[in-house]
Amino acid sequence: RNHKRIMMRIEDRSRSMVEDVSSDERESCWSRIIAKPGSNFRIAWDLAGGFLIMIDMIVIPLNLFDPPPSVISAFLDWFALCFWTINIGATLTAGYIGKGGDLIMEPRKIVLHYLRTWFIIDAVVVIPDWVFGIMSFGMEEDADAGSDSFKLVRIMRLARTIRL
Repeated sequence: RNHKRIMMRIEDRSRSMVEDVSSDERESCWSRIIAKPGSNFRIAWDLAGGFLIMIDMIVIPLNLFDPPPSVISAFLDWFALCFWTINIGATLTAGYIGKGGDLIMEPRKIVLHYLRTWFIIDAVVVIPDWVFGIMSFGMEEDADAGSDSFKLVRIMRLARTIRL
């Protein structure tokens, strides 16, 4: 009986602790995660993304001439793929400037804004990139199999130039 009373007290205290967390405290939790669009981190991140887009604008047309694979091109491909995948999360944790010029830092509004704007482009580029990147491991012996599809996916990466 004593054990049950102790357990009930613990449950009551834990419930009251959860109820004591106000919406302001929850928002302050998110404020640590949400980056302002003009922060040094976001500027550096966006510059890195712009640099990768410029590399794609040069390399993708050159790939139409079937250059031999190199360690540098493989590294850049995987680095860009990882960067753009992480960028989805980084975009979901970055505020934006609303239509009226207001700074929007609310997570729900940020997610809805991202889903209405860049999500489709990011998904159309990143998902096939991952599929063909994983498939490329098994295609090394038969390099011509699916190379036209692979080129098409790489050309789709140019859709990111819209971000510039």
